[in-house]
Amino acid sequence: MICNEIMQNLNKIIGNNRISENVYNVFKTTEKLINDNEVIFKIDPNMKTLLNGMGFTKNENGIFLLVGQHFLDTYNKNSSIHYTILIHELKHLYDYSINKDTFFNSTEKEKYFYEFEAKTIEAEFIKYYLMGKYDITKCEKLVVDSLEKDNLDFYSILFQRVSRNIYLIFNELENEYKNNKITLDNIIRELVNSALLLFDEYTKSNDDFTKYVNFVKIKSFRNNFEDFPLINNQKLMDNFDEIPNDEYRYYLSNIYSQLYDIIDNYKKDNSNYLINLQAYLENEYLK
Repeated sequence: MICNEIMQNLNKIIGNNRISENVYNVFKTTEKLINDNEVIFKIDPNMKTLLNGMGFTKNENGIFLLVGQHFLDTYNKNSSIHYTILIHELKHLYDYSINKDTFFNSTEKEKYFYEFEAKTIEAEFIKYYLMGKYDITKCEKLVVDSLEKDNLDFYSILFQRVSRNIYLIFNELENEYKNNKITLDNIIRELVNSALLLFDEYTKSNDDFTKYVNFVKIKSFRNNFEDFPLINNQKLMDNFDEIPNDEYRYYLSNIYSQLYDIIDNYKKDNSNYLINLQAYLENEYLK
């Protein structure tokens, strides 16, 4: 099977080279799981693009690394992007192997950080094992550049439609609250101000791509806002009287609906742009 050939070639690329302990440990651990048949490769007919050419799942029949037919049809031993996509999914398998009871029951926040760690492994793999040896794609160059310049925020916005920096805002607020550095009132004020800034940037977007970037930031804010463990609708209502400024009270009560309105309207008005952007990324950045 082609998957076995890809694994064998990945073994040749990494070998005993421990220049990145993270990459080395991920590969060696998951290679053993695959060789011991604890994980099986399985073709998924729904995976029709290269960027979304692999996945990782578990059901009553076992644990599977899913592979799209297009991924297999476009593979050749010199195709760096195939190894990069594979190492990403192997990182998910690695994380599952050490968190078997919780991995598939993760919160949205936990899922995102698993994804970020997998993308970080990708960047290290590309930088230390592929660059200078393979003709890497624009997408792979972007992963490495984005990790070094903005901690993968731009890459996440472009290819995953989430903003890492927005996730970090919520994560930092949660950690500061747990360490008694800020109060719930401080958090509410910070979230209101952040939301208002995002709304303003979105309104001022002067081209389709800038509007898309700001849409992704708002969508990421909405996802974090509704899952934020320190804030839920009842807590917001309970704390209204503790906010002396009527402006905060007003905006806080309207933020949630505004987030949904912007997201829904954007999707309706820009559905073709989203489709065309995905096609452009697939065609342009995999060269």
